[in-house]
Amino acid sequence: MGAMSWARRRLAIGAALVAFVGVTGQSTEHGVLRALLPLVSAAHAQAVTNDSDEKEAFEASKALGTIEAWQAFVKAFPTGFRADLARAYMSKLSGGGAVTPAAAPQLVPLGTEAVTLSTTPIRVGKWPERVAFDGRGSLWVSESGARSIVEIGLQNRAVLRRMAVGRLPVDIVVTENGTIYTLAETDNAIHAFTPGGGDKAGPFATVPRCADTMAYAAEMLWVTSNVDCSQPSMLTRVSHLNGRTAKVADLQAGPVDLKAAHGFVYVAHMGMSERPAFLTLVDAQTGAVQNSPSLPIHYPRLATTVSAVYAGGGPLNENTGLVLKMGVGLQGLQQSPLLPEPIAAVAANDTYVVAAGRNGMLFVLAAADLALIRTITTNAPMRPHDLLVLGNTLVVVSSGGNEVASDNVVHLIDSWMPGVAAGAFVPLPVLARPAAPLPAVSPVVRATPKLTCGENYKMVRGECVLLQNCGANAYRNPEGDCVCNSGFSMRNNRCVAKASALKCAENYRKVRGECVLLQNCGANATRSPEGDCYCNTGFSMQNGRCAVTAVKQPKRDNCPGDSVLKNGKCVKEEEPDFKPPIRCSGGQLYSLSQQRCVCQDGLRWNGQRCFLP
Repeated sequence: MGAMSWARRRLAIGAALVAFVGVTGQSTEHGVLRALLPLVSAAHAQAVTNDSDEKEAFEASKALGTIEAWQAFVKAFPTGFRADLARAYMSKLSGGGAVTPAAAPQLVPLGTEAVTLSTTPIRVGKWPERVAFDGRGSLWVSESGARSIVEIGLQNRAVLRRMAVGRLPVDIVVTENGTIYTLAETDNAIHAFTPGGGDKAGPFATVPRCADTMAYAAEMLWVTSNVDCSQPSMLTRVSHLNGRTAKVADLQAGPVDLKAAHGFVYVAHMGMSERPAFLTLVDAQTGAVQNSPSLPIHYPRLATTVSAVYAGGGPLNENTGLVLKMGVGLQGLQQSPLLPEPIAAVAANDTYVVAAGRNGMLFVLAAADLALIRTITTNAPMRPHDLLVLGNTLVVVSSGGNEVASDNVVHLIDSWMPGVAAGAFVPLPVLARPAAPLPAVSPVVRATPKLTCGENYKMVRGECVLLQNCGANAYRNPEGDCVCNSGFSMRNNRCVAKASALKCAENYRKVRGECVLLQNCGANATRSPEGDCYCNTGFSMQNGRCAVTAVKQPKRDNCPGDSVLKNGKCVKEEEPDFKPPIRCSGGQLYSLSQQRCVCQDGLRWNGQRCFLP
């Protein structure tokens, strides 16, 4: 979703942003990160020098083609993509085969077939994020800037309805029974909407803070969250049947995409200053975590089929793209030819993989070997953000990251398949649906491996629940929650004895649990509900009694310099309210000196809002 789930959503991951700027050296707006310039400059210079040295050493070792040369390279540069390649060379040489120095990767031509196709543009709300198909003929798109989701009919290709779903809805999925779940990042919540259940989505579950990616498989919603909106991160499981949540695993920093398939959860992590990009494989049953080798792309976007996992992106600081293929459980690795644009989104079926370039070019590759088959350009500018394959129709979510209506569009592109005649019918995927349209109360019993709970956890309704330390005067119920004994109540997470009923003596009154003396207020006064005395209008407290207030008529000479005499009183002159000529958004303030909207010192403008780097 753009840079770290779109640049407008990277406020939460400031540490990753600082690391990213330090490595890439990309330009920033004037005045942003001024306090960090010395650190960033030093990190940038060191990173560029190290990468240049590593590249030169790799080329020298490749030219020699000996085990000794590769051993020297690995000793000097033990980690990274080039180090993995060096070990592969050593393995091949140790087996007796000679290594011919590999040629530098060449940019492939624009495929065996280059075509230009027309799109059907459908304008949507501000900042469209992700798209999902409900199996009933409608697309659903999350609009994070509009705080809503929108339904688009495939038959009439128009917006059918829109509904609010909380603040910053960044991801959306559809389950087998047609329920639509939206992840609202700012609300730390998942909202649910069931077609046929009205025109309103409601809160379904609460998730850890700073959650920004979501996937669904086997009656479970999977969510990644950035701990404390920075690093590291964690994976949470949410039951689609009852909304119960459970932590599954701790993850490294920088998760940017998420897919659930094959009994696993695949998490893509962006490259950072201290490490390249990689994938995390999490076993959906046991929570066991395994990391893939380093990937030669900086910001991976994922797609899955029944037999493979695909990751698209681009090498760091290069205007080229790559698509990678791995088997179930991240077995093996295949790489596509270099493509002329960094890949922003990927979709796949059993025959083809479609990769959307950052600048709107589409690449159709063979699912089997990632050979480039067709290159597609369109008659409309696109900034792809998400991609979906529906038969012979491609759905491209495009957003320029601003509020311009023409830059927030869902494009429908027909006849994208190679060798399929224009207008030929290709069946749409159909979601298998149970008889009941709503989530069942009890989960379906399946033959699954027995779940073993770790220390301090207890099995409750098929899930591992943390056993709290209840302390004295309390007991733990079957669900693992702490409950106070009779006569005790919970205060500051501890069970303490309840206070006995307080009785107030004569001339006292109970106010907020305490006995307060009822004062004899006398004439010209009233007693408040708390028992205090207050003088009536025109009277003031003098020697414990309410007496008429003597009004002194001040002379103009006696008024301070910032006050004037009005109605016999000195009053301070009020300055007129200043109203800026334009309305500032995204946390900006209007600057009188610059005559424009600017971010406060220490914040940076990313085109949509101010954020803390």
